[in-house]
Amino acid sequence: MPSKRSLEAAVVRDLFRAENPQFRNIPWIPITKLSEAGVAEVLGASAVYLSLCRLDACPLALLEAFASGCIIAGFAGIGGRDFTTARNGYWAEDDDCLGCTDQLTKAVSVVTAGGTDYQDMLSEAVITAQQNNRERFVTRLVEFFASASIAHSG
Repeated sequence: MPSKRSLEAAVVRDLFRAENPQFRNIPWIPITKLSEAGVAEVLGASAVYLSLCRLDACPLALLEAFASGCIIAGFAGIGGRDFTTARNGYWAEDDDCLGCTDQLTKAVSVVTAGGTDYQDMLSEAVITAQQNNRERFVTRLVEFFASASIAHSG
């Protein structure tokens, strides 16, 4: 979703192509101005998702990519730090385009190699999506406000 970090998206794409001639023909499909069904279709057909999160409190795009079976590389953003780990993605420090490119290279290499590292990453992605689904988010939000209101009324 390059609209979140259009400059970084272009830099990472260009660096990735320059540093990885063996992957130059991999198509880049920007997810912009698509319906929810359109986003689901693109993610479902993709093996790798470049995360360009920045200030999202709860980056739903990451969770959707996890649930769709994508290997994710890129920036976790602020809210993504709550559930991103080295086991479920390849994460770069915020605004580090060189690091992001390196992480993207690792992700694409794992996907093209297949094997247990790829399968383990996919399993962690699904677990992460299940543990952070919309229903759980709503439940935790209601619990938070209920506990806050009890604390203030006492």
